[in-house]
Amino acid sequence: KADPLVNQSLKSSIFYQRIVELVRLDRYTVARSEWNRWIKDLTEKERRHAAHLMNEIEWYQQGILGAAYQGFWNDMDLRFPDGFRFLFDQYATKRNIDTVWAQALARQESALFPWARSSVGARGLMQLMPRTAKQTAQSIGMTYSGKQSLINPELNVRLGTAYLAQMHRQFDNRVHATAAYNAGPHRVKRWLKDRADLPLDIWIELIPFDETRTYVQNVLSFAVIYAQRRGEDRDVMTQEERARLTLALR
Repeated sequence: KADPLVNQSLKSSIFYQRIVELVRLDRYTVARSEWNRWIKDLTEKERRHAAHLMNEIEWYQQGILGAAYQGFWNDMDLRFPDGFRFLFDQYATKRNIDTVWAQALARQESALFPWARSSVGARGLMQLMPRTAKQTAQSIGMTYSGKQSLINPELNVRLGTAYLAQMHRQFDNRVHATAAYNAGPHRVKRWLKDRADLPLDIWIELIPFDETRTYVQNVLSFAVIYAQRRGEDRDVMTQEERARLTLALR
């Protein structure tokens, strides 16, 4: 539970005030340097509160990193913030896919950081490759203004959920669709050639890419956590997916 006196003290810090201004200006590299200097002399309690303050200013990534670095593993507000929920609710619902699945995927992809950029050029909350973004925009009749536009949270989620929905329609379940989002649909098609009849949990374990295997496991687990945080009780596999497991095992 937040201590108002601790928060008040932290907010009076010049470091906090600099961070707020730097985040407002989208200067996250400098803001992170200020963060590292700031928390160096803070107590554990103050560090936890400082991480929560990053959520308040919508720098969710730093709250997530702060929880990881400080070992606040049980602090679900830090580790799984509800950032940009309204966008996932709006656009995932429009594309008829699970909203918490989309939010969980973005949590895995970017730690909910709109300016995230991967080493291969994927950008934004849902880490879209510019080529994929362009093709997806064309498929839904949307104007695409180039890769720099992918830092815009609304545009990124709109395109990301549309692409995720395409993967779901193509593969007809979240497991294969999640793997396709990460590794590409061409690879998933190849993996399914010899293993299409395997139960989904076994199929996950046999994904040949360590990164994709962990990715799928994380996204499905994160979706359960986000659902629970919304007051929904659900399992890793949906009822439909469990039914498909049963059929596959007959």
